[in-house]
Amino acid sequence: FRDGQPITLLSMKLGAVGLTERFLTSDPPRSKEVNELRSEIHSALERPARELQEFEWDNVTGTSGTILAIGSALRLQAAGDQMVRPAQTMIRLRDLSAFNNTLASMTVAERRDAARLSVRRAEIVVAGGLVLEGTMRALGIKSLSTCEWALREGVIIDRLRDWEAQSRPPMPDIADQKLRGVHAVGKRFGYEEAHS
Repeated sequence: FRDGQPITLLSMKLGAVGLTERFLTSDPPRSKEVNELRSEIHSALERPARELQEFEWDNVTGTSGTILAIGSALRLQAAGDQMVRPAQTMIRLRDLSAFNNTLASMTVAERRDAARLSVRRAEIVVAGGLVLEGTMRALGIKSLSTCEWALREGVIIDRLRDWEAQSRPPMPDIADQKLRGVHAVGKRFGYEEAHS
């Protein structure tokens, strides 16, 4: 992001459900299936990795179901059997890689119990975890933070801000910088322009 706007947006067909259906047909998955899935993910990420190679990653955040489930499972694993409250989690590449290897050797039922996942999430977590791991490797990301908010909440917030900005009168053409600043502050806090 630069000035609150995305610099570039990329989309790839690497959904965990579709990849699971295409590649992971055994329970537990066979090594060959997992390797073919890793290869597919690596191939899909080659072009984006080239396009993004000049960027450095100060902060990386992951959102939505599979990433949050992996973060929660890693947090539970680190805490042992102790109860942990939901919180932001740091997912480190080395921990994710070990976690993925462990889950890929388990059945769906074993994954569900070991990582405390729903049945549906336990079915797709191997593919989702491998996509996350592959992405982190391709982009040189060593760790990322989880976030409870997802893309849809961000889109909704952006749209609400747009509507709010459209409902306000346009900024008058004021040459005096101080008066412009006062008007900008008033506009930000919804002052009554006609009265003021």
